[in-house]
Amino acid sequence: MNTLRAILFIFCASGLSVVRAQFVYTGDASALSCPCTQLTPDAASKNGSVHNATTVDLSTTFTLDFEVNFGNDDAGGEGMAFVMKSGAWSLGSGGYGLGYEGIAGNVLTVEFDTRDNHTPLEVVNFDVVSDHISLQDNGDINNLPANPNNLRGIAPTEIKPGFPDVEDGAT
Repeated sequence: MNTLRAILFIFCASGLSVVRAQFVYTGDASALSCPCTQLTPDAASKNGSVHNATTVDLSTTFTLDFEVNFGNDDAGGEGMAFVMKSGAWSLGSGGYGLGYEGIAGNVLTVEFDTRDNHTPLEVVNFDVVSDHISLQDNGDINNLPANPNNLRGIAPTEIKPGFPDVEDGAT
């Protein structure tokens, strides 16, 4: 039976975790008024993750519904990633790695990147200017179309087509 654990996280989580209902919160993530979660507070060098405490059986039908708000600070956090991973949860690199870079094994990631790191004095990580979404495999953050772990085989696309900036001030 194939199973995956659904994980939504920002940056990389610390070793400390708290279980609330069916979700496990790590790092700076916290439960707000149900059913909301704050992955990180609006402060420098914060990180957090939340994942479902039970696995998803891929041989049955399931639905995952979630809504995200990206705040209003273009120079703020990196964004977030929705990750499905088989086996035990492991952490990837934080910062521009969005918390999933380097996670090995059977890993499928939908990346929501809201900060361009490919600017002077920052890292060169194959980033694009607009707030974008991409579909990545094997914990690889390289968005280049020729990268076999870029599952769409095209450059990342805007999260909301026609709007290169999704930070809208919503919390």
